[in-house]
Amino acid sequence: MFEKWRDDRRTGYSFRGHARRVVETRGLTKVVLTLGAAAIVAGTAFANCGGNSITGPGSDVAAPPSTPAKPQLQTFTTKTPAPLRLPFVALPPQSPCTGDVIVWDQGSTMMQGTTQISGPSLDGRMHVQFHLNAQGQGASATRRYTGSQEYNSQDFTFLSGDRNRFKFEWNVKMIAKGEDGTLMPGDDFHLHVVQEFGPPPEFLPDAPGATLDEGECR
Repeated sequence: MFEKWRDDRRTGYSFRGHARRVVETRGLTKVVLTLGAAAIVAGTAFANCGGNSITGPGSDVAAPPSTPAKPQLQTFTTKTPAPLRLPFVALPPQSPCTGDVIVWDQGSTMMQGTTQISGPSLDGRMHVQFHLNAQGQGASATRRYTGSQEYNSQDFTFLSGDRNRFKFEWNVKMIAKGEDGTLMPGDDFHLHVVQEFGPPPEFLPDAPGATLDEGECR
């Protein structure tokens, strides 16, 4: 029984034997042509596939349309090229502590400042900041007075056509010294400085004023 099973040619498969039988039956020429046609079809189909894709052609796929670049908002920052120098139109005529008449040095007693503007933002707003410095120097018969104080404003926002004015107030401490340079802290006092600017975008400044701070030496 086992000998018969081994002799039965249907129990095994040999590709070489199958090919020999096909050649004997159909002839070598027909077999070669058939295999060649199959190879050409398979090769053509494979060639149409992209090297990095198994789903379809690579070179024939159109690139997605590019999104147009959004226009960029052009902003700027500008600052007054040199500090603005403004003399005080009003200064206290005498010391509130000694009562002595003060002669103010007009060349050294002034308000200096710069204005910085930047923008616009996406909603059309612009920004401005003021940098100010008040200086004072004067003398009486027995005292010498000097003082300086910076003032930096917050960052203000404004729109085109805005007609608001800007007003700033701060104190400057005037330090008193004797004729020999000795500090006289009991005679120190404060100047109350007021500075206004016109509406944007020019921000034209008004002449500053300086008065005695209330309660000084009284």
